[in-house]
Amino acid sequence: MEYNKEDIKRLTAQVEKVVGKKISGPRDFDFLSRQVEGYTGETLSVSTLKRVWGYIPSGSRLSRYSLDVLARMAGYAGWEAYVAGVNGGDVSFRIVHRKLFTDSLEYGDRVKLVWSPDRVVTTRYEGQNMFTVVESENSKLCVGDTFRCGLFVDHEPLYLTGLFHPGMPVSDYVCGKSGGGNLARSRQAG
Repeated sequence: MEYNKEDIKRLTAQVEKVVGKKISGPRDFDFLSRQVEGYTGETLSVSTLKRVWGYIPSGSRLSRYSLDVLARMAGYAGWEAYVAGVNGGDVSFRIVHRKLFTDSLEYGDRVKLVWSPDRVVTTRYEGQNMFTVVESENSKLCVGDTFRCGLFVDHEPLYLTGLFHPGMPVSDYVCGKSGGGNLARSRQAG
């Protein structure tokens, strides 16, 4: 079955919005493959994602399964529901905020978090859901503090566990309890 290329282009743009990153290079597709599994519990190979994005030529037609998985990631029940919503049919779908699963990060990646009022914290990923604060503006979190977090979700409070601050007992901490926070960006190390 042939699929409308414009629908696919819109879907890939929506998936990029969900993961908060333009998908354009080989490392991006590795990242996206892990994000797809984290969002949907289903897997799409890196080569399949490259074909959907047009990064490599597709010698065969795209599979309906792949398009269903990506549509679910974008908040729709599947490909048909996505196309119906895009073309003015069913406009109901799940609200999906951008998420970053920490198991998609690599050692040394930076994650910048922003929440009200004017809090900005940049962290470095240390592996195994552990982060170190490397920059802090207007926050009680200080450079050198460490914490664990498995998932960052835009517009939702950020729950940190095992927060270590020198001279204080290890505790849990909530950032952006009122209004949530924003994942300003994440970038690969190196």
